[in-house]
Amino acid sequence: MKRIFILFIAIAIVQISIPLYLIAKREYILKTGTPYLFLTRPVDPIDIFRGRYLHIKYDFEDDLIKSLKEKYSSQPYSHKIVYLCLTQSKDKVGTIKEISEVPPQGSNYIKLKIVVSKNYTNYSLNFNQFYMDEFKATQAESIYQAQSQKKEAYALVYVKNGDVVLADLLIDNIPIRQYLKHFSTNSKQTIK
Repeated sequence: MKRIFILFIAIAIVQISIPLYLIAKREYILKTGTPYLFLTRPVDPIDIFRGRYLHIKYDFEDDLIKSLKEKYSSQPYSHKIVYLCLTQSKDKVGTIKEISEVPPQGSNYIKLKIVVSKNYTNYSLNFNQFYMDEFKATQAESIYQAQSQKKEAYALVYVKNGDVVLADLLIDNIPIRQYLKHFSTNSKQTIK
């Protein structure tokens, strides 16, 4: 009976420590990482298990796919990790400087898993889903879709040692939640 109790306590500690580690890692990146703004093109799906979120398509993704195909499509099948070396302008707008197969020294980078073949390119960005309150997500999506057509929409991400955290979405340099508050308080006015 004592062994079962010890095993139960050990399992409980593991189950509690994993989410705490993930939360602490995210907060550490937000506090110590380098902020980047990436131009976006939003799309909004629904995930029945995780709720409503804005799916972010980054402006750099088309060029990324093209570069990955050029670099790796000659190989029969590539399933590997690459590193997107980043650079940023004075106003913190980020761009991909190059794609490397080793982590760059002295430069911020994004770690990316890719699968590339002659006719197929796939990658997984772990910072393209922005979760919101279930009831505000629909309104945020329509505002984000409409306003990003007229104004530049950016994702504010923090990068540290290949890890990335999506912190906020900005329309005309205003966080999406503030934009929603303005929209809901001035619902009869059109946001310009």
